[in-house]
Amino acid sequence: MTIPCEGFYDTLYMGKTSMTAAVMDRCVWRQVREDTSQAYWRWHSTLFDKQGSKNSGWASKANLLEITRGVDGVDASAVDSCMQAQRSEIEASINEDMNQASQFGIRGTPAFILYNRDADSAGKLVGAQPYDRFDEAITRVQNA
Repeated sequence: MTIPCEGFYDTLYMGKTSMTAAVMDRCVWRQVREDTSQAYWRWHSTLFDKQGSKNSGWASKANLLEITRGVDGVDASAVDSCMQAQRSEIEASINEDMNQASQFGIRGTPAFILYNRDADSAGKLVGAQPYDRFDEAITRVQNA
């Protein structure tokens, strides 16, 4: 499975504000990827630093745009315009990614698919894992 490198999203089972955050993520990436891709990571880090508790509403569009206004290199107005013009297209892409991930039994992030092309075998890791778990999974897929 190929996960697009056009941003990230927080969870595979998203509520309204999670989808808003996911759409904004992709709009930010689309805006900065050509010239100032480091601005994306500044934005990403800022969001993580300022996130509120789960289901608190902190990820509302208005709050996210306010946070975005404070990130150097990201134009909040352009992000807002992208969200208005491209939201349904981006949501469809996100839903397609979530459906594809679900078919592989992935129901959360982070998730990693390990694939050995020569043996046509795969494995997965879901959730934050220590190095040893990655090492074991890679070895299993290599020896398949």
